[in-house]
Amino acid sequence: MTVRPILFSAPMVRSILREIEKPGTGKTQTRRVLNPQPNAMNGGLPLNNGRGAYSTAAGWKRYPITKGDLLWVREACATWTGSHRDVVYRADETAEGWSNLQHDARLGLWKIRSSIHMPRWAARLTLEVTGVRVQRLQDISEEDALAEGCEAHPFPGPWWQGYMDVDGEMIHQQAVGDKPPDWMIEPKRMRDMSHLDRSARSEFKAWWNGLNAGRGFGWDVNPWVCAVTFIPHLMNVDELLRQREAA
Repeated sequence: MTVRPILFSAPMVRSILREIEKPGTGKTQTRRVLNPQPNAMNGGLPLNNGRGAYSTAAGWKRYPITKGDLLWVREACATWTGSHRDVVYRADETAEGWSNLQHDARLGLWKIRSSIHMPRWAARLTLEVTGVRVQRLQDISEEDALAEGCEAHPFPGPWWQGYMDVDGEMIHQQAVGDKPPDWMIEPKRMRDMSHLDRSARSEFKAWWNGLNAGRGFGWDVNPWVCAVTFIPHLMNVDELLRQREAA
């Protein structure tokens, strides 16, 4: 078992916290670009030596994360500059609250820390790795996209068009429901609009591009990624290790 840090943005932290509060509703997977990328051996597939390594143009490289590892989450935060180890997390704060913290930081009361500079003692989340897969980015399934914390947004329906009588004037109106509302005059059920459904996978694609396209690893590039499945714990990693040692 290896203990290592992993970076997450505030929205992803909130998704992990949602999973802890209500299992099955938040983030239990993350995908990270393999660096370096596998070479074109074996018909373009990464060779696996069975001991946690894959082939690259430079030779063999170990997976960055393996099953059984503990990952402590680095997230943006503010730490108290006094004697107590008080921490405020960016993911928990409103824009106004974070702005106030930044003002207090200029007065020397708090220290603002980006996620990469979060100290290990300040981490509140630990991820227990339960599985690791190497795959192409576009191989993500709808189920995996949901596990990434994305949501499906089906187009609402059935939907209707008709008219409403407003002081003797017929106003064109629309409504959604299994049947038209009582006030609707000459209701007409419109054709199915399921082609406008937004899948969790398409939401993941948009999120991924926003984060990685500028780095040269956008969706259309279809890079090789390490897909990590985990169980989140609302606990500092060192406290979790102490509990395990005492058990």
